[in-house]
Amino acid sequence: MALKDNEPPGELIDRGAEAEIYLKDNKIYKKRLPKKYRHPELDHRIRRERLAREAKITSEARQAGVPTPIILDIHEHTITFEYIDGNKLKDTYSQLDKDTYREIGRNIGKLHQAGLVHGDLTTSNMIQKNKTTYIIDFGLADYDVHVEARGVDLHILFQSIEATHDPDDSIKKIKQGYRDSFPDHKEVFSRLKDIKKRGKYTPE
Repeated sequence: MALKDNEPPGELIDRGAEAEIYLKDNKIYKKRLPKKYRHPELDHRIRRERLAREAKITSEARQAGVPTPIILDIHEHTITFEYIDGNKLKDTYSQLDKDTYREIGRNIGKLHQAGLVHGDLTTSNMIQKNKTTYIIDFGLADYDVHVEARGVDLHILFQSIEATHDPDDSIKKIKQGYRDSFPDHKEVFSRLKDIKKRGKYTPE
């Protein structure tokens, strides 16, 4: 579906600094927003490139065994996904079982094993449907095999859990799942400790 910048594709369900999310006909439309401070031609190119990159990484994550929404279409500034009609983990985290916590860790391990980092791993970007946990919103994802980037991915997730949920032993279960699917987990866990000691992580 080709959409103009001023054309709403359906019901607005979320809005961030970079994009608006719409729901229509059991599909999710993510439309990257224009930046008025950029030259129109430059803005058009940047948004197209970032959208294409997000679509590519989302597909590669899925190919690596990470449950993600299926991409249905990409055109200009809009990417269309299948709608995952489930529950965001931020709303159900304390009710999840140990197998789900481990699955979260395994999915992150598969992502890192594929040379990808998510960049915004929080319980708001995970949806559970029929016992499968999907990772969504790869807008900040990147290709990165450095231990620092992988440690930051986990740090962001654990910070979000500790800030908004009772972590109990769920973080231990997530680490177990990560250990199962990512061979270099020891190096990442070691770096994770260093990152935590530094305090709040601020990207350069």
